[in-house]
Amino acid sequence: MDNALLREDGYGRPRSTPVAAAGFVRIGLGDGLCHVGAKTILMPARELEICATIGLNGRPIATEALLDLVWPDNETARARTCLKVHVHRIRARLGQRSALICSSERWALGPEVTLDLWEWERMASQAGPVPSIEPQRNALFATFDALLAGPAPSLARSHLGARLDMAFLELLQRVGSALIDDAFARRDLAGAARLARSAIAVDPYRERWHEALIRAQVDQGDLFAARSSLRSYQATLQAELGEPLPKAIESLLSKGASAV
Repeated sequence: MDNALLREDGYGRPRSTPVAAAGFVRIGLGDGLCHVGAKTILMPARELEICATIGLNGRPIATEALLDLVWPDNETARARTCLKVHVHRIRARLGQRSALICSSERWALGPEVTLDLWEWERMASQAGPVPSIEPQRNALFATFDALLAGPAPSLARSHLGARLDMAFLELLQRVGSALIDDAFARRDLAGAARLARSAIAVDPYRERWHEALIRAQVDQGDLFAARSSLRSYQATLQAELGEPLPKAIESLLSKGASAV
């Protein structure tokens, strides 16, 4: 994942710091919800965009840069007025003035604020290549489902849309790969296939998902389904990308056939 999406430079709270249940704010780039302690708030589209733009910058963002991103078609004076109004609303909505910090015309999220994307990335890093305990596995499944859903619709339509789509897909690969490897390790072949199909539905070109699906079908002894999956992937690559089928995936099917 692009390091600019993560708070890794020591500004505010390091990304490894756990979020307390009370007194902290969690902004959801996936569902558009903001959790303030035990309270859940639906963030208006523009307020969510402002918080996301500031947070995803990776370091304090200059006012002018923020205005250019959020209000590119407005003159500077009008954009500054809009920013002041929305910052006031965000602080009032969250009940914490320190949720948004401005120092020397540079904006940052306060140390009590986190983004769901940061939490998911931290969880993926801590899980390792294969989740080892049930609570960890369950948390990764919840993260996997959230990543499948993609960014909040209002953010998908904003200037952050393409960047967030890529970030969600890259993190989906890490989380999904860990869960699929775990499913194979536990010989849960049906589970591995379900995970792969879910990922293919939103990320249809990635070789990892098709390899996992075909491998699971071959290991289950269902060569007919494996051939069908292979032909479908081959047709997609050829029609939409003009690329041949990866040799590694072809070899999966040949190994399965020779084992029968």
